[in-house]
Amino acid sequence: MDGRSGEGRFTGVFDRLADVYDAADVEFFKPVARHLLDRVAVQPGERVLDIGCGRGAVLFPAAAAVGPAGAVVGVDLAPAMVRAATAEALRRGLANVTVLEMDGQRPGFEPASFDVITGSMSIGLFPDLPTALGNYRALLRPGGRLGISAPVPPASLGAWALGPLRLRHLVDAIDTDALVATSPRLARFFGDFPFGRPGELVDLLGAAGFVDVSEHRVDVPLVAPSPEQLLEWTWSNGLRIFWEQVPEHRRAAVTERLVADLAGHRDAEGNTVAVYLVSFYLAHVR
Repeated sequence: MDGRSGEGRFTGVFDRLADVYDAADVEFFKPVARHLLDRVAVQPGERVLDIGCGRGAVLFPAAAAVGPAGAVVGVDLAPAMVRAATAEALRRGLANVTVLEMDGQRPGFEPASFDVITGSMSIGLFPDLPTALGNYRALLRPGGRLGISAPVPPASLGAWALGPLRLRHLVDAIDTDALVATSPRLARFFGDFPFGRPGELVDLLGAAGFVDVSEHRVDVPLVAPSPEQLLEWTWSNGLRIFWEQVPEHRRAAVTERLVADLAGHRDAEGNTVAVYLVSFYLAHVR
C-alpha cells in the first residue's frame, strides 16, 4: 500500500511501533481483551476471527478458550504486527492460531466461516464501518457473536481526555489545515465526533442485520510508575498517530503540559493514574 496515502500512513505507524506495542509498563490492551472475551463468551471448539489483532492481546486468550478442537485467525494490515504475532504463536507452539496480513474491513473468507468475530480497539479506525459490519455479519454462522471494543466517543479530539490526561494539548499543537491535503483520512479525526456519535455504532450494528445489540462501558485504569512513563505509553499505541503530527519543535512543550496535568494523580503506591473510557459492544446473529 502506498505509504503516502491515509491508509498507508496508518499502517506505517503500526509497523513502526510493532516492537513496543502492548509491551510498555502500562497494562491496557490485555485488560480490554479480557473484558471483550468475557462478553463474547468464546467456547471450546469454536472458530474465532480477530480483526486488527496487533500482537495478540485477544488472539492468544481466545486460542486458549477454543482449545485444540477450535481455531483462531488474526488479521492485521501492518506487516510487522503480523510477523510479531506469528512469531509469538510459534514460540507458544499454538497450532490452532493463524495470523494473516489482510484488510480488516473486507476479510477474505467464505460466508458463515466463524462463530465469533472480535475487534479490540481496532474497528473504530475503519473509514467504512457499514461495509465492514455487513461483511462480519456474512462471515458469522447462525448463533454467532460479534464483540467490539472502542473508545467512548468524545465530541472532538480536543475534548477527549484519559482522566487527567487531556488530549487537547496534542490537538492544539497540530496544523490540522495541512492534514487535509496530506492525509484526508487522518484529517477527518479532527472534526466533530471522530469516533462516531454516541449510540451510532449500536445503530449501525442493527442496520447490518445483527440482533440483541448491547453496549457496556468500562473505565479502564492506566497505571504507570511516573507521568513520563505514562506518556511514553502513548507513543506505543495508536495515539502515536497524533504525536507524529506534532512538529518536533513543539513536542517538548506538549509533553511538559501533559506531565503537569498528570502531576498529583497518584494511587496509594505513588503510581501515576489515568483512565481510558472504553465501550464494549456485543451483537448476535440468528
